[in-house]
Amino acid sequence: MRDRKAVVRECKILGTVADRLAAYEDTGLSPEDIETLQRENKQLKTVLKQARAELHKFYDNRFEGDKLYIFAGRTELRDAIQAIDELEEG
Repeated sequence: MRDRKAVVRECKILGTVADRLAAYEDTGLSPEDIETLQRENKQLKTVLKQARAELHKFYDNRFEGDKLYIFAGRTELRDAIQAIDELEEG
């Protein structure tokens, strides 16, 4: 006879699998559509990382020797970096 806890655990796992399958079916997407979206998502994340690195390089390189170069838009630049960080987290 099987352990009651094991049966309950298995039922919970099967319930989770069924819920995930139902959510997937509700999208109306094919497996190929999902693969395409995953590939595009990966490419976009790469572009975001590159953009963030370039923004940081520009933001961090505003010093030259003893001179501080003040440039218009530094707040916008910092906001852009933060927006990219939030997209990467999500």
